[in-house]
Amino acid sequence: MTRPTPVLFVSHEGSRTGAPFALLHLVRWLADNSSIEPHIAILRDGPLTEMFAEVGPTTVLGTEVEWPGSNRSERWLAERQRRRPLVALQVARMRRTVAPVAAAHTVYLNSAASVRLLHHLPAATATVAHVHELRSAATWALRPADRPLLHTRIDHFIAAADCVADNLVVQFDVPRRRITRVYEFIDPTEVLAPPERNRQAIRDELGLPDSAFVVGGSGWADWRKGIDLFTQLGRAMVDAGRSDVHLVWVGGLPGGADGEQIRFDIERSGAAAHIHLVGLQSRPHDWYRGFDVLALTSREDPYPLVGLETSLLGIPMVCFDRSGGMVELVRRSEEEARGESGMIVPYLDVEAMAAAVLTILDDEPRRVAMGARAAATVERDHRVDVAGPEVLDVIERVLARRSTGGRS
Repeated sequence: MTRPTPVLFVSHEGSRTGAPFALLHLVRWLADNSSIEPHIAILRDGPLTEMFAEVGPTTVLGTEVEWPGSNRSERWLAERQRRRPLVALQVARMRRTVAPVAAAHTVYLNSAASVRLLHHLPAATATVAHVHELRSAATWALRPADRPLLHTRIDHFIAAADCVADNLVVQFDVPRRRITRVYEFIDPTEVLAPPERNRQAIRDELGLPDSAFVVGGSGWADWRKGIDLFTQLGRAMVDAGRSDVHLVWVGGLPGGADGEQIRFDIERSGAAAHIHLVGLQSRPHDWYRGFDVLALTSREDPYPLVGLETSLLGIPMVCFDRSGGMVELVRRSEEEARGESGMIVPYLDVEAMAAAVLTILDDEPRRVAMGARAAATVERDHRVDVAGPEVLDVIERVLARRSTGGRS
């Protein structure tokens, strides 16, 4: 019998977002199909924490690991430039907080935002970083003090897309030989599970006529996801005289001034009656089934799970060029001479996106064929049981190299 190998998997948060969900799929697969014994550390608590705890021992470290910042006492000392007591307080706090996981020898960091924990894991001798971020997100996630860790403490990187690998090389000078691209992945059984509410029920809830087209968007409604561009897309549909087109955004909205600004723009866009913000949904796939086209308005998105999940449901997408990994997904079927599975338009060209969306909506045979090709690509390349063995191979190579004193 193979002896279990404990590995500490670190998630920057337990939210219902892409990287944490991908990690949840991965640790479930590893627990069932390998000798890896998952232990999980979460920096910021969230609704997925309970699901992680069903897989293995789970520790929520919380804001004590400087996520998103230091505590009140430390800020008070910092404002008064009392560095010596500040450092002493920080060291003591971190020692207490990280104690439950500080002895981990093998560590899997599931985002650039998780790298900061390495400062407090002195026993870690084999470390893999699975990077899902592109330039702007990585810049925000990695503090100046964290960046040397990329070269001194991380043995190998997994990149969620080719564009992510390229960015690691260009932005952080990570040698290409230390990067393995493993495309982002999903669990198809969850996406394809029978819906609690069908397409018609979703449309009835929104008060849409049977003849309406639904253009979907999803994610945390912010600058990076392009919620402002989604609003402009709604306005473009109105300007085109397409009262039969409605836009539905599934995902959380920020509070405070940011949320008010989003609503302000929608109210004054002239398209408010056609833009529906339905918030976070416990069963987002039910809502995705109501989409006719996915409009991926993201300015930067490494490999969003919504693109994979809607594709698996046979829904084609339109995305901006140079915006991230969905460009790779859409182009792959054309490069393999299998035909188109979506459309790519120039970066931030909302008018071109509107034209592409309408082209797909108004040609049902083409739309169905695109969706079928997209589903086939995801089914072949993006299942967790396809990516799981690739990730496991990286972990095993790092462990093997470290046992001989080398680096993969």
